[in-house]
Amino acid sequence: MRTMKLLALAGIALIIGVALGTRSASAQVAPVPVDVVTCTTTVYDLNSDGKLGKADIMELWNRIQSSECNNSSATGDCAQYDRNGDGVVNFDDVLFVYNHFVLCVNPISTVRRPSGGR
Repeated sequence: MRTMKLLALAGIALIIGVALGTRSASAQVAPVPVDVVTCTTTVYDLNSDGKLGKADIMELWNRIQSSECNNSSATGDCAQYDRNGDGVVNFDDVLFVYNHFVLCVNPISTVRRPSGGR
């Protein structure tokens, strides 16, 4: 379970890095525009822009932290953050939303190959 959480954090960091246009992976790969690293859905869309993206995932974690619902039972006001339905509010709920995002997003088709490349 800890490995899944670490992989999710790495994935979120990758999404943020891609969205910010970092070029650490290769000089030949163009950065993916911010608006491409999203999926069009209203499911888990916290900022009501019609997309699930890095901002929504980060906002969920910020809300869980600021409401002091992290590692608590999903009762009262904290129940709204129990995204995976396990009765506990924690990072697993953020991971659940992130997994939904990964299945929904499709940035591959928009990546352009450099001309004259292999």
